[in-house]
Amino acid sequence: MLDVFPGSPAETVVLGGSGFWAAVGVAATLDEESTAVMPGRPGRPAGVSIASRVGTDFGPYRPILHRLGIRTDALVTDGPQTSRTIITYPVGEERREEPVGGWPAHVRMRAVWTDVPEPVRAAPGCYVFRDWHPGFWEPLLEDVRRHRTQLLWELPASICTPADLPRLRAVLPSVAIVSLNLAEARALLGVGPDAGPAGELSAAEAARRIADLGARTVLLRAGRAGSVVAHEGRLLRVSAARVPAIDVTGAGNAFSGAFLGCRIAGADVASAATFASAVAAMVVSRLGPPDSHAAARAQALELVRTARVWDLGS
Repeated sequence: MLDVFPGSPAETVVLGGSGFWAAVGVAATLDEESTAVMPGRPGRPAGVSIASRVGTDFGPYRPILHRLGIRTDALVTDGPQTSRTIITYPVGEERREEPVGGWPAHVRMRAVWTDVPEPVRAAPGCYVFRDWHPGFWEPLLEDVRRHRTQLLWELPASICTPADLPRLRAVLPSVAIVSLNLAEARALLGVGPDAGPAGELSAAEAARRIADLGARTVLLRAGRAGSVVAHEGRLLRVSAARVPAIDVTGAGNAFSGAFLGCRIAGADVASAATFASAVAAMVVSRLGPPDSHAAARAQALELVRTARVWDLGS
């Protein structure tokens, strides 16, 4: 939930994590009125909620979430300290994450689906970044079916292996949107970095093959090269919105969240992907989160003019 950037001014500690950045992306799709009274089914909370376990030290960060249009009603206080992750980039955009206190302590602070309040569990859309955590998927998928929730699953690199394909095939029919980057897609399909140029898959072919596994919509992210979207047998290529890159942390998560938010609101796939590209560009233009929901949305609406989409056919 908190990211630490060693070497930055005062060793910057900021809100972070996949769920946080996805929530920033969803919130950017909503105007100021919608963050308060987002239309939905009766009894559902308005706006965007984030589910996570946090420590008692998280108090100063709650107002920041509120300024970003993110509710805190699904946060669970558990222990004194919020999970912190040290973020480094040893080569280019290759990110390394090292939880402070080790992985077991980090995993213990992950929220499980049954931690989430019932009204939030009935939301029209849900973003998940989770591996095969024991006991997580069964109640989630039950709620997805019961409430007809649009579920976006961003695949962790740890389960992007050919050995995970059988389990993925079992889950994907319940998933509205699956999101991953190009390196993860190639690893999942058994085409790793050692395959050489002859064995490399293009982004379009990788997206097509993952769609064939049962995914209804595939978001395949390729950083500054843009993204490819597979949907109902069609392929779209979306350029990256143009902005000087300061820090790429969270861009893919925000892209996924913005795409989901647009689809919940009824946008077509091309429009959703174009706006998602703009939101990702907004994220990379700074270190840490934007100052406010209004600032994030305004910048994304400007940047969307620089993104382009092409229909690649079937």
